[in-house]
Amino acid sequence: MYAQPNTTLSVLSSTTTDSHGDVVDTATASATGVPALLLTGTKRVWLPDSGTVRQVSYWTAFVPPTTAVEIGDRVKDERSEQVYVVAGVAVPTTSLTTFDAILDLQKV
Repeated sequence: MYAQPNTTLSVLSSTTTDSHGDVVDTATASATGVPALLLTGTKRVWLPDSGTVRQVSYWTAFVPPTTAVEIGDRVKDERSEQVYVVAGVAVPTTSLTTFDAILDLQKV
């Protein structure tokens, strides 16, 4: 991992079927103790419909490139117990190396 981790994550990728036949997420972790650099930020977004500017928060995590995580999985910050949904996954590579996987997260 290239980034300096500031927390560890659990990857929650399991689902089950409830009594109504709906697919629901479970709290079963497919991976725990994954070192991660978890960052948050804000940006100003123009909303043309209302003509206003809104401040939007976003979360990004950098994890080892071998971490098995996909869009739609959930990750849990083991330090704060906060759960996020993975909205995007990117693993930048060059001909010489593979860098940390970048996860775009949405707070649950």
